[in-house]
Amino acid sequence: MRAHVTAAKTLVLFLWVILLGAGCNTESRAASKADNKAQPIEAVSIKIKTSDKKAREGGKEIHGKKTKVAKVIFVGQKDACHCTKDRIKGSWDALQGALIGTNGIEVQRIEVDVDEAMVDKLDKLGRIMVVPGIYLMDSHGKLVKFFQGQVSQDQIAKEIF
Repeated sequence: MRAHVTAAKTLVLFLWVILLGAGCNTESRAASKADNKAQPIEAVSIKIKTSDKKAREGGKEIHGKKTKVAKVIFVGQKDACHCTKDRIKGSWDALQGALIGTNGIEVQRIEVDVDEAMVDKLDKLGRIMVVPGIYLMDSHGKLVKFFQGQVSQDQIAKEIF
């Protein structure tokens, strides 16, 4: 009996942590998914200028190192509370910093509450429990690394090469 009570308490605590990490606006997130089904993908491509000759020539070899990543898909959330928006902005800024000097890497940004079909496809590679989600893909479309939640520039940069 005591083991069942402990297991139940652990499960409740685990679920509470998951819901807390998902942001404080879960009701509007579910509602906005239903309201935004017909909207097009919001894709943002970024180009970062560099003076590094090797980076400009094809973008796959940077400073003598070959990159593992050819494409990045960043999944944010359009309708979110301030804490979630801060986490998304921090990770987006970290991604941009990690991509400095890597012109050959394509970046696509979508929103979880706008493009449900694309997010459903990406869920097969790694399910997003906490936005943002960052999928690093190789040139063959295979997943190199999947991040979710707040990430640093160093964490991303380590996976690019």
